[in-house]
Amino acid sequence: MQPSKLRTGFTAAVLLILLAAALTACGGKGDPEPIGDPEKIVAVYQGGEVDEQEFNRYYYVDKFLFAAMHDYYEQIAPEEFKRHMLESYISFKILGERASEEISSRTEGEVDERMVQFEAELSADEAATQSWEEKSKEWGLQKDDIKQYILLQAKALNHVRSLITEERIQEIYHAALAENPHAYTTATVRHVLVAFEPEGGEPRSKEAALERAQEIKSLLERGEDFTEVAESYSDDPGSKNNGGRYEAVNVNNWVEPFKEAVLELDIGTISEPVETAYGYHVIQVEERVEPGLDELRDQLEGQAVDEYYKAFVNEELPALIEEIKL
Repeated sequence: MQPSKLRTGFTAAVLLILLAAALTACGGKGDPEPIGDPEKIVAVYQGGEVDEQEFNRYYYVDKFLFAAMHDYYEQIAPEEFKRHMLESYISFKILGERASEEISSRTEGEVDERMVQFEAELSADEAATQSWEEKSKEWGLQKDDIKQYILLQAKALNHVRSLITEERIQEIYHAALAENPHAYTTATVRHVLVAFEPEGGEPRSKEAALERAQEIKSLLERGEDFTEVAESYSDDPGSKNNGGRYEAVNVNNWVEPFKEAVLELDIGTISEPVETAYGYHVIQVEERVEPGLDELRDQLEGQAVDEYYKAFVNEELPALIEEIKL
């Protein structure tokens, strides 16, 4: 994935995660010297400009929160990545500047409240506090830079959310169901996998794997405990120590034969062995849920927000940026 494709969408859930991560990580003291020249303009866009120091505050807060991503892209494509970060910063500035006074005021209040809520937790996290103090000194950051980073994105997000109509939410919902009637179906299942190539074991022929799967089915039908059977026989490391259970998973996340079986099985029935590329599965469906629009509203709104933001970045933003001088 190229840096220009990174983080071109944002949702309320993501922003809350950012907020929690940031606030539990801050707590530096003193007044470090910011990196960058406030007189050097690194970007000009319609209606404003960005100086080097301003951008660096945003860039290094982001680096503190997403260190692994920065380490990766700063090695493979540093110039492209930094340009992408600057374009993202400008996009948030423009969208935030379009927010109404009511949205701006409300957003500032929300961020202030969350800062207060998390302030009490700072002293309890010694490791996070130490990390922040080290990085804030190195990069010239202050705790207020964390707040401004969050406020910038929150204001842009709340502005975009105000543009999402009920009609658009319904369009997304019905279009997805028209394309795939099970677009939103979730299921809770238990399964035992008999792998063709089990980790740390000898490969099995299809015949041997099928025979073992049929034996497992017989054990379960005789009333053996599914948890114990999964722990003893399953080759799926992701579920064998959890009773073979996957809870409330969107069925489209599974490979087609497994998905079809989950959709067709009667609740509580032990399936015949189901073949996939991984091996044979013995499956029991505990629950299937077809959520309605109201239950999916937050998810659909987030999808609409991401859709709007991506369109803005790809179609409108390039014409609004007049110059970048990194």
